[in-house]
Amino acid sequence: MSSPLLPYANAYVLVESLGATTVVSGRITTSAGTKYLVQCYLTKQISTGTETGGEYRPLRASTGSNLPGASGDIYLYRGYALRFAQVASGYALGDTIPTTGWTDLVSTTKPVWLKAGITVQHQQGNEPVSNECMIEDVAGRYGGAGIDQIVSISVGGIPLIIRSGNIKR
Repeated sequence: MSSPLLPYANAYVLVESLGATTVVSGRITTSAGTKYLVQCYLTKQISTGTETGGEYRPLRASTGSNLPGASGDIYLYRGYALRFAQVASGYALGDTIPTTGWTDLVSTTKPVWLKAGITVQHQQGNEPVSNECMIEDVAGRYGGAGIDQIVSISVGGIPLIIRSGNIKR
């Protein structure tokens, strides 16, 4: 059964599962994992940073030094993961959205690859793709038990919170 929120889905999350870990010539190597495109209904829930009057949070460059003159805001997106599709290993957010192969997500059967603490790509509506986001929670406000089970089943999705940073332009 698809979620009643599906017509209002406004975000995509690209999740890559962990690949197989093997030892080759005494070195640990991990192969590329499977990529999943998750369609979500998310709202921008909380934001902190200079744009909103919160504390200053410098953004880190890939070299480890702060980006000069950049001010960053940290956004939390809260809502529901509604359905997912497996995509090709070269798929990137912004590519053509698959029209087939979607599987509805229900709170009683959460996939093992959709878990808190992993880094994902996120695109909310027409905003640019955020490449280094983190899934903060997939259990709901009450830990996935009690009222969370009732609400999640009626919504037809899995509660999801994503932390995303944006550069103030």
